[in-house]
Amino acid sequence: MTKKKSSKKKDFQNKIKVPFENYIIGLFLTFSLVIGAYLRSWSLQYEIMMSYDTYYFLREASYYLTGGLPKIDPMAPTVVRYFLEEDVQGVPILTSFISKITGIDLLQVHMGLPIILGLISSVITFFIVLFVWKNKYIAVISSFFLAIMPAFIYRTTGGFMEKDTLGAPFFLICLLLSVLIIREKNIKLTSIYGILSVLAIYLYANSYGNFFFIPIIIGIYVILQPLVAIEEEKKSLSLKEKLIGDLSTWVLLLSGIIGLIMSLSLLAPYQNDPLRIELSLMGLAFGALMHLTRAFVKNKTYYLGALVAWSAVLLAAAYFVLGYNIISFLLLSDVHGISGQGQAMTFIDVIDKFYVFPILAIIGTAYVMFQIKNKDSPNENLLFLGSFLFTAFMAYQMLRNAFFFAIPL
Repeated sequence: MTKKKSSKKKDFQNKIKVPFENYIIGLFLTFSLVIGAYLRSWSLQYEIMMSYDTYYFLREASYYLTGGLPKIDPMAPTVVRYFLEEDVQGVPILTSFISKITGIDLLQVHMGLPIILGLISSVITFFIVLFVWKNKYIAVISSFFLAIMPAFIYRTTGGFMEKDTLGAPFFLICLLLSVLIIREKNIKLTSIYGILSVLAIYLYANSYGNFFFIPIIIGIYVILQPLVAIEEEKKSLSLKEKLIGDLSTWVLLLSGIIGLIMSLSLLAPYQNDPLRIELSLMGLAFGALMHLTRAFVKNKTYYLGALVAWSAVLLAAAYFVLGYNIISFLLLSDVHGISGQGQAMTFIDVIDKFYVFPILAIIGTAYVMFQIKNKDSPNENLLFLGSFLFTAFMAYQMLRNAFFFAIPL
């Protein structure tokens, strides 16, 4: 009897026993977070916010705490400014809510929350890389790199409570959910991830205007996915089965479309300026078209030809029917000259904000392409590669996007 109890006790201990390498990973991840917090907390000693805009969001949050946001900004000096119609409200709603339920002074919330959001982003990065590359050591190194990346630190420094700061974790959450949707085989879990993705896109949209990065990245993935798909043994499929194709792809597309429609319907700033949502919807619609096209082409060569042909049709339709010159829109930022952050990125900016990390990014890109070529999680790696290339392009187009380029970099 004593032996049986002893055996059961040992079995239980073996079940809850944590592998030694997990302690190493946990220690290194903790070290990354401590270093990240230290690099971001230097500004707290001054007890001041880090820019003009951060004081604007602090003032908005104070209105929420003291009776509600007025329709018109009472402190706008020269023009009539409508709060709800001209700006998303994610930052002031979140910070005023935290201050209200915790009793922490609102200024202190705005000082400390950017640091916490930066560290949360590092943790989410760990799990994204872990799910894609299935390597704990690469995952924790990636998390460490984001924690010390200059381009990412400057907008997650204490006192820099900006829209970008809140947008970063939502960007990563959307990427994480996309990875989970792609790799999940259970239909119920895939649906749950899809619903969460819709909610994350909407919250992202109410936090920062570059939320359209996610639908565009999804569109790029869907369009290119047939070119990296693992070749399966040929089997006869019905037309319905061919059209449905990969369920995860449709969940990704629908989550992007529904998230965009919700943002357009419920958030006034995008009703006044719907261009980014309209172009993103066009990108997702094009992705859906290519996903249907792949069912009717014989091989990847034919698919590539169809992609070129449909692209030409899309660009022509956008220009002649809708009046959008997409090529011009992509190549030239429409905010050049507004501020220094609206300028295109230069080589000096790359060195200033990223140091040696672009060299490591080239190595990482080669590794991702090697993974895709060897059919090792090709879909997840393609999503990775698409997010890197798209944010790189957007960072080149506008310097402010360097903050988001730091994430996939």
